[in-house]
Amino acid sequence: MRSFRDIAGTISPLPETIYIDTANATLEWFGLLKKHMPFNNVQSIDSLLLGTRAIKSKYELDIMRIAGAETDRLYREKLPEILQEGISEAALGAELYKVFLNNGFHGVSRFTMRNVDAVLGHIAFGESALYPSAFNGASGTKGLCPAVPALGNRDRYLKSGDLIYIDLGAGVDGYHIDKTIVLSYKKPQPEHVIKAHKHCLELERLAVSMLKPGTIPSDIYEEVTASVNSEYSSCFMGAKGRTVPFIGHGTGLNVDEMPVIAKGYTTPLQEGMTIAIEPKIGIDGIGMTGSENTYLVTKSGGESLTGTPRELDIV
Repeated sequence: MRSFRDIAGTISPLPETIYIDTANATLEWFGLLKKHMPFNNVQSIDSLLLGTRAIKSKYELDIMRIAGAETDRLYREKLPEILQEGISEAALGAELYKVFLNNGFHGVSRFTMRNVDAVLGHIAFGESALYPSAFNGASGTKGLCPAVPALGNRDRYLKSGDLIYIDLGAGVDGYHIDKTIVLSYKKPQPEHVIKAHKHCLELERLAVSMLKPGTIPSDIYEEVTASVNSEYSSCFMGAKGRTVPFIGHGTGLNVDEMPVIAKGYTTPLQEGMTIAIEPKIGIDGIGMTGSENTYLVTKSGGESLTGTPRELDIV
């Protein structure tokens, strides 16, 4: 197809009503289409597309299992080899990018949300993970510069005692998983930080136990948020004053797919959906604690595609 005129030439008679992906159709695109196809009515096909993408086939799941297993392996085997005192967030991001690319990843993290530039994901030391950005997630990032808040910052260097926060939406053959790990560099964190991290792991296990066909996503959200200790109520799923109203999201062709584990999302879960569960707690002066793994909805609860949640290990 070389122009919109080619579409009209394949359809006769031209329809009165057309169905389009309204989430991605710009006004410019819409105008060009209408110029060559003078339809009268437009209907959205968004919900049908998202619903179809939410339930994965065996082919899709096989790819996502590879992506999840490789992400977990590379985190465990290769990340410790790269970490060294004085490395910058950006340099760590560049080294991780090379490692992931050489192990089968497709080199870009695609998002449904607008205005997101992501190479792999968020790579942050300490309070960098709390830096405010336009990203609609628990963490933030200063990134390379204000115009490109991605990969990691060139001027934040790793030092003993830092929290290392890495949230990657890694993908293989077009399909993404989402996994976050939080580590402590060279020495243990204060007890209140370890306590917050352990609480996130408890909340993740609670949510995962409910990832069964027929469960209402908003019910999972309500039960998990009701279980959050009151001391973390102002910083659960973000930094104080900058939290997000969800604890999980679908993954697949994009990092952020349907369904969303959030208040008001009432479409029941179905077997074959893949969902990233990500309870996180931001701590002023320290950084972001928590965990994230991608799970498959099954009759017995969530089956992890990305390994087990990790304690606050020292590297």
